[in-house]
Amino acid sequence: MLDGFILGLSNTLGCLSICAPVLLPLVLTTGQRPILAIVKFLLGRLIAYFFFALFAGYVGIYFEGRINPDIYYSLTIVLAVWLILFSLGKMQLKNPLCELFSRNISEKNLPFFSGIVLGLNLCPPFLLGLDEVLKYANIGRALIFFAGFYLGSSAWTFLLLLVEKVQNKKIFTLSGQILGILVGLYYLWKGLRGFF
Repeated sequence: MLDGFILGLSNTLGCLSICAPVLLPLVLTTGQRPILAIVKFLLGRLIAYFFFALFAGYVGIYFEGRINPDIYYSLTIVLAVWLILFSLGKMQLKNPLCELFSRNISEKNLPFFSGIVLGLNLCPPFLLGLDEVLKYANIGRALIFFAGFYLGSSAWTFLLLLVEKVQNKKIFTLSGQILGILVGLYYLWKGLRGFF
């Protein structure tokens, strides 16, 4: 769970940049209490992570022993480099499903469904998590890993509450970038170690 939490935490900056522009208007325009809209959004993300973890755990079991481990190590290296570049601001992510959902779902349910869509955003940390749980080949461990990932990647919602109190908002960006780079380096080392 700790690995999932740390990987999810490294995605806080990415989640903030992708989810906050969707969540803030939802909180302000749906006519719901802000905390209710946030809870619905987080519940949608939790459900998306739960079903994704079930799927990834099952796929890991299916492919266990059928794929050369060097493929997993290579994938880990590629995704780690992607996470480092993402953390340095060299890559931008967009989720085209957000606009589709925002036009076709009632305002009352929009925070929940937006949470599901954004919970399945294929960003570098999320894909590294997938790579990790495929190696587990165990549904229970996949669920625990993504529970940790969910908690770590949801930390930005608390940052939204703090950001108004902090004078120097750049500290959040810098902290997120440093954490993303460190986690990317850890997974890069982990992937390279697999070859030796």
